[in-house]
Amino acid sequence: MNTPLDTEQIRSLLVSASPGEWLAADPHFPDVPRVVNQWHYTIAEVAGHGWDTDTERANAALIAAAPALILSLCDALDEARATLANERGEGEAPGVGWGWTTTAHLTGLWFKRTKTNESIVQRTTSRGWYWTDYDHGFSLKNIYPTARAAMIAADKARSPA
Repeated sequence: MNTPLDTEQIRSLLVSASPGEWLAADPHFPDVPRVVNQWHYTIAEVAGHGWDTDTERANAALIAAAPALILSLCDALDEARATLANERGEGEAPGVGWGWTTTAHLTGLWFKRTKTNESIVQRTTSRGWYWTDYDHGFSLKNIYPTARAAMIAADKARSPA
């Protein structure tokens, strides 16, 4: 069965697991490959044949790193999904005030209006997305690989230093 990953469910599982940093070695028993929490309670003991302690320690290190790695992968997956949605003119924009517009004079682009300027993020034919700010006749154009990256760059360029 090919089910999309539910990152919120995965995050919930991580929150339900033993809290705090997981350590790949117990300072009280340094020769036993095990994973312990910050209070040195055992989370997992890595059992092997006893003759390959380097592999057992590597397994313990992987298990100890798993929560942080999984959280990082969930963050990357959520960002990739948001980027793909923005490419289609869907989903949440990465900054406040951006909206997808399909009005009569502005079709298929991201648009943001503030008191002092207007920003537009629009797809080029083949090179990616560009953003343009119109501020008292001034226009600045930059090309980015995704709509999301262009919106983030436009917001950074317009934020007070």
